[in-house]
Amino acid sequence: MKKIIILFILFLSLLIFAEQDFYSMYLDSIETAFYKHDLNQVKKHYNILTSFDSNSYKPYYYYGYILFENKMFKEATEQVKKAVDLNPSEENYILYLTILSNYDLKLFKYEINTALSVYPASLNLNSLKMDYFNRINKPDSAYTYAIFVYKKNPNDASALYALAKYESARENYTPAITYLSKLLSLNNVKSEDYLLAGRIYANAKNYIASNKAFLKLTSSPYRYYSFHKLSDNYFLMDIYDSSLFMIDSLIKHYPDSTSPYHKFMAIAFKQNNSVLFDSLYIKIITNGIKDSSLLDNCAFQLFKNDKYNESSSLYKILFENRPDYFNKESVQAFFFMKDFTMTKSILNRFQMNTASDSFFVYKFYGLNFYKQSIMDSSEFYFEKAFCINDTDTNLIKNLANLYYTNQKSIKLTELIESIKENYPDLYDNLYSKYFKKQE
Repeated sequence: MKKIIILFILFLSLLIFAEQDFYSMYLDSIETAFYKHDLNQVKKHYNILTSFDSNSYKPYYYYGYILFENKMFKEATEQVKKAVDLNPSEENYILYLTILSNYDLKLFKYEINTALSVYPASLNLNSLKMDYFNRINKPDSAYTYAIFVYKKNPNDASALYALAKYESARENYTPAITYLSKLLSLNNVKSEDYLLAGRIYANAKNYIASNKAFLKLTSSPYRYYSFHKLSDNYFLMDIYDSSLFMIDSLIKHYPDSTSPYHKFMAIAFKQNNSVLFDSLYIKIITNGIKDSSLLDNCAFQLFKNDKYNESSSLYKILFENRPDYFNKESVQAFFFMKDFTMTKSILNRFQMNTASDSFFVYKFYGLNFYKQSIMDSSEFYFEKAFCINDTDTNLIKNLANLYYTNQKSIKLTELIESIKENYPDLYDNLYSKYFKKQE
């Protein structure tokens, strides 16, 4: 009987050892597959191991880790959470929170506090919370963790980034630039580091250093922003040619964005350069820009420079896209281009809120009809304009000419006599011109 019991115990021992060897063998296999980044093999061994022993954390850790590497964040979170629950080690918490920081920031915020309550001196956990505050742009909150990390590792890039950003937010540019210089001296400087450097140097009015940083980003996802900041820096340095070059690059890469055109116009204003307004007009037309403020300002400048064809082209776009659009320059631009239909269309929109507005509208209605040889209508509107303002000498001349053309001798006489006292030279000129013709 004793022999049977001894044999039975020996059999059980062998069985246990066999099971342990079996488990160890598959644990070695999942580790090997993990380091080979073989997701399918990791999954295969994970299924075997968890069916054999669901209370060991390692299969969940390896499987969750490789899911994370393959950006399967939801599944990775579920697996590594099981590893943490089975073994709340610092290593497991670090992996779990690293995944959450890429997947669920709300849950991350809750879980990181739990982890730090257990491992308050963990460099990696403090770094993760610092990075979290950096990502949500809270430099004040990141500062405490950044100081902790920096003291343990003065070359930690994330800590240097956070400290530079914190000091810059307080306009403490000397310490900010000290941290920044150290950050940029490290290997593998990230685009976000150059972006921060460009901003800090620009705020510190060190535009040359700022430009050096932003030039690193002209082929990065931050290209749009970097070209904008480069154009701003050169503008503030009064280097307008370089600023225009950056603006042209923006227009080339982002023709639909309106802000570069506004910057182009600002330089044209600054230099009072009509050639730049001509160039801006071409860019607007070529790229089909319909920004009302831009079109209105550019059209006005072209009008001032007697570029009525170009000016009226922009005013026409405004007219077609804004039912409420009207102004005096657009009326005159179309009139000077002999586009009498458009002139009338703009006048029809005009809101005559003041006597000056009414005078302008009646006067140009009169001119518009006169140019089309619609004399009765022209006379009607000239007279309405004259009733509002009888001191406009050009209107007086136009009205006198119209009365003469329409053979309204009595009206012509009354008009000329009415100005005899106030405008003797004009009276003599008109009297000589029209009454001598009648004689």
